[in-house]
Amino acid sequence: MKNKVQVSAYSVKHFLLLFLLLGFSLQTPAAATANKTTPQPKGELKVRQRGSNLEFSFPRTQHKSALKLINTNGSMVKAVMIDEGVELFSLQASQLPKGIYQCILENRAQRFTVKLLLQ
Repeated sequence: MKNKVQVSAYSVKHFLLLFLLLGFSLQTPAAATANKTTPQPKGELKVRQRGSNLEFSFPRTQHKSALKLINTNGSMVKAVMIDEGVELFSLQASQLPKGIYQCILENRAQRFTVKLLLQ
């Protein structure tokens, strides 16, 4: 004798109602916005060497930022903190040895990198 499951229209209706309620409760407004990525500001980090100074230009920082110069060995040669709202920064380069550097400007919302040949 085979077991037969008797399903009434009443239990199916309750199951569908419960499924819909659980399905919609999982997609709260906070969960819906968590899947969207926040747009990052466009722009780039630019470096110019003028005599013994390096001039950095970048999009206006929204937070306090760290500017790092890293040599080809991966060692951090110089690190400077930059206040929020700044777009230009000048750095004395006379103490830095000539060579190739990676310049990184980063904060909690932005990260820009550029390579630099210091002559």
